[in-house]
Amino acid sequence: MQFIANDCDLALITVPAKDFFKNMLPLKLGRIPALESTVSAYGYPIGGERMSVTTGIVSRVDFQLYTHSSVDQHLAIQISAQINPGNSGGPVMQDGKVVGVAFQGYSGDVAQGVAYMIPTPVIKPVFERHQQRAVRRIPDLAITYAKLQNPAQRNFSG
Repeated sequence: MQFIANDCDLALITVPAKDFFKNMLPLKLGRIPALESTVSAYGYPIGGERMSVTTGIVSRVDFQLYTHSSVDQHLAIQISAQINPGNSGGPVMQDGKVVGVAFQGYSGDVAQGVAYMIPTPVIKPVFERHQQRAVRRIPDLAITYAKLQNPAQRNFSG
């Protein structure tokens, strides 16, 4: 483990074998994918022997509570590609570039075909923090709101 960013559920890891990365080309980071565009999530769900690729549509770009920290809200992108145990942490690709990291989904009894990825604007600062050996966190606006639909509540709140 080279670096852990608990606030945004990311870690940088390496493989100690000297020749592991020989003849490999690094993947490039892309931009936030457009709504209704197609992305592909890569991983090894449920311990498979071969890589799995699931394809889905970008359906929402929003701030979400990151389950790992249960405190911080960061930019998250909702996709319909299946994210099962083993896909989490794998790259989400579009046009040959990494546009995110698969990180949380729902079980079938909560919602079907709803998963999230961590987009590159959250990933890039983690690389920067690692290079600078910084401990700082990604800023969080920390604003909450409540709809005042009840007339008595609106009157009480002025």
